[in-house]
Amino acid sequence: MYKKNDKYVLKTVNIKADKKKEQKICNIKIVDNNISVFLKENFEYLHNYRNSEKISINDNSCIIVKFQKGINFNKAYKYILLLDSLFYLMTLLKRRHKKVFVYDFRKNKYLCSDMKMEEVGNEVRDRNFLICKRQESVDTFDKMFKTLYILEKDSKNALFPFWEFDIKQTSLEIKFLEYYKILEYLDYEKRKKLGKGKNKTFLKEFLNENKDLKERFFGTQDITEIEEEIRALRNYYSHEGYYVHKLPIPTDKPRRYKNIEPDWLYNVLNFIKIASYMEIYKFCGLKINWKNLVYNI
Repeated sequence: MYKKNDKYVLKTVNIKADKKKEQKICNIKIVDNNISVFLKENFEYLHNYRNSEKISINDNSCIIVKFQKGINFNKAYKYILLLDSLFYLMTLLKRRHKKVFVYDFRKNKYLCSDMKMEEVGNEVRDRNFLICKRQESVDTFDKMFKTLYILEKDSKNALFPFWEFDIKQTSLEIKFLEYYKILEYLDYEKRKKLGKGKNKTFLKEFLNENKDLKERFFGTQDITEIEEEIRALRNYYSHEGYYVHKLPIPTDKPRRYKNIEPDWLYNVLNFIKIASYMEIYKFCGLKINWKNLVYNI
């Protein structure tokens, strides 16, 4: 309890603090090792007497990653970056870790600074957003970490926008191709588990399952037409270049061409981007409403 007395005012502030143990939030087996992830809650009470009295409570909570066996630092750091991506997908804040302290088996402590990492994250404003209910956050963390570990190991660069989420903005055309590639890859992985091959018209299934999202960007347009046009745009950007006036649609008898308008390109990019987020969450066992994403990504 803290009391402040002066000539005119008596103020009383009650501060209750409980020291909590580290909470294990995930355990994952990797090749020849085992990773345990803990949450350590640490709130620091500061009281400044100089000039004017100030009280502040700082949140110094952190994530602790423990390896059962010794591991090369570069390999260990890869999991720190993976956790950055996980926290981004849970909060949609483009912010990376600030500091990494490394403890060896003799309990020596080292500070690691990544000189390649920009300080962009310091400019990101906090907001009260979480893709799941707060009481479900530990289970969500566990599900996503285990799935993202497998995806990062197997996907190479297929999920680049999620691994390098804080990279400087690229052109509309490159962003479209990157997010389309995510959808292609996740659909391929899903079908592979079912013993099926690639499906070049995979977007039709997504459009049919998310008709309200489809209507937001494309109105009452036929789903087959939408899929053909988006696939044609992907093929044109990949093989012909980025400037397109009339887009050739892969149809026969008759051959169809679409006049390209900026609004349509913008709608296609936003649709593909939202779809890729929805699908990676779905791959992690989560069902996320697109309305929770549209203004946050």
